[in-house]
Parts: sequence; C-alpha cells; structure tokens
Amino acid sequence: MYRGRFHISLRTTLWLLTVAAILLAWGADHARLARQLKTPVVQVRAYQLQMNAVPQVMAALEDLFASTSSNPIQYTIDGSANQLIVSGTADTLDKIQQILMRLEH
Repeated sequence: MYRGRFHISLRTTLWLLTVAAILLAWGADHARLARQLKTPVVQVRAYQLQMNAVPQVMAALEDLFASTSSNPIQYTIDGSANQLIVSGTADTLDKIQQILMRLEH
C-alpha cells in the first residue's frame, strides 16, 4: 500500500539514475578536458632600464627564454624611453624581472 504523496515508477527511477550517471561522467570528462586545454594567462609588463641598452638585453632574454605554446613570450622595445616591453606568463615575467634587477644593480 502506497502512503506517500508522490509515486515514481521503477522505470522513471532507472531513467533518472541513468541520466544522473551520464551527467556525472560528462562533468568529470569536461573538467579533465578543461585542465588539459588550459592555456596560460598572458600578462604584459614594461621594464625601464637605466644601466643597459635594451636591444642587447632583449637578445640575451630571447636566448634564455624560448617562446613555446605552453610559455608564450613576446618582446618589444621602446627605444625612446629605453624600455623593454614583455608579454608572457606571470612566472616567466617574474624570472625576467629578477634577471633585470641583477643586471641593473
């Protein structure tokens, strides 16, 4: 005898469980795919050089840091202000900043 307010058939229960399992599997696959396709966040920083010429510093940095799909780096020179403008990941830009600080002091 059924005493509850709602009655769900066995077929409906099985259907709901199947849909839930599919959604859970899709969610796990989606999260894994998102991690695999994660692209690095690119930032831009400008470095003012006082003691060194920007073209020579840029050439040295290009030799040290190869641009790859997982670590995209681009360099631009502002010759009038003796600035090096670099785009790359935060980790790479932090390393470049440390190198430049040592070169400048």
